[in-house]
Amino acid sequence: MDEITELLGNIFFQSARSETSRVMNSDVQLVHYTSASAAMSILDPKEPAIWLRSTRCMNDRQEVDGGIARINSVMSERSIVDRLWLALNNCHDNMALDVSKLLDETMPTLPYATWITCLSEHPRKEDRSGRLSMWRGYGGNDTGVAIVLDKKFLVSTSVEGLRVFASPAFYRDDTELRNRITSMIDAIEANCSKLQTIDPHRIAHCVRMMLAFAAVSIKHPGFDEEREWRLVYLPTIFSSPAIVEERLTFRGVPQKVFKVPLADQPEHGISGITPNDLVKKIILGPSQFADTIAAAFAGQLHDLGVTEPWSKIQISDIPLRV
Repeated sequence: MDEITELLGNIFFQSARSETSRVMNSDVQLVHYTSASAAMSILDPKEPAIWLRSTRCMNDRQEVDGGIARINSVMSERSIVDRLWLALNNCHDNMALDVSKLLDETMPTLPYATWITCLSEHPRKEDRSGRLSMWRGYGGNDTGVAIVLDKKFLVSTSVEGLRVFASPAFYRDDTELRNRITSMIDAIEANCSKLQTIDPHRIAHCVRMMLAFAAVSIKHPGFDEEREWRLVYLPTIFSSPAIVEERLTFRGVPQKVFKVPLADQPEHGISGITPNDLVKKIILGPSQFADTIAAAFAGQLHDLGVTEPWSKIQISDIPLRV
C-alpha cells in the first residue's frame, strides 16, 4: 500500500480499519449464514461464487433508507457541516462544493445502486454448534448452513481488484455516529498540509465513500448480536471487470445479482479466493437429514478441489427440535 492510500485510509476509514485490525488480531473468522440450498448454489462446482444481492431485497429493505436518513440528520447540523466544509476548503479551494455535489448524486440513489452479502463474526467457540439465532433469521424453512471463511481476505490485495469492500455493521446511536464524523473532520484538519499535495478529486471521493459506507452499514442496536460485516459493491462508482452480472429469480423474486467468482483472476490482481483457500469450515444446522446433507457438501467440496473435504464439515451439536 502506498503512502497516500495509507494516509487517506487513516483519515477517512478509521473505524473500518480499527475493526479490521481487531478481527485480524483475534481468533475470529467470518461466516455466512444461509440455507442449505443457497449454500449449494454458492459452492456449485461449475461456478462457485459469492452472491451480492440488492439492498432492496434485504430482510428489511428500509434499512439503508434509515441509514441515509441518519447520515443526513447529522450532516444537517450546522456545527458539523460548517466545520467539515471549512476543513475541506482549507485543503483545496472549493472542495466542499465538489463533495456536496457528489453527495447529492450518491445518497438518493444509494438504496437502488448497492449490492451486498452479509457475513457475521465467528469466534472459535462457535465451531461445534454455530449460532442458532442466525439460522432462524437467515435459513428460511430450509436446513441452515454456515460457511466459515478465512478472514485473510479482509486485508488481501485481491479486494482492490474485486472492488468489493468489507464494512462492519454500525449498531450505535446518533451520538456515536456524530463522533465518528467529527473524528474524520479532526483528522482532515490535522493532516491539512499533507492533503494539500493530493488530488482534491481523490479526497472528495473518500469523503463520499466514508459516508456511503456508513449509510449502508447502519443497523438497529437490537441486532448487535449478529456482529455483522457487509461486503459492499457499488457498481455505478466502482465497477469491477472481475464480477459477473446476472438476472435470475431468487425466492420468487426476479432480480439482478452480482457474483464474485471464487477463482483466481491474475489478470485483475485477484488470487487466494478459491474455495480451497477461502472455505475454512461448513457447519450444518440441526436437521434430521444431517448425514445426507454432510455427504452432499463433502462431495461439492471435493469437486471444487478442496483438500480433505470431510475435514471441513461440521454437524452442529445443537439438538433438533421437531
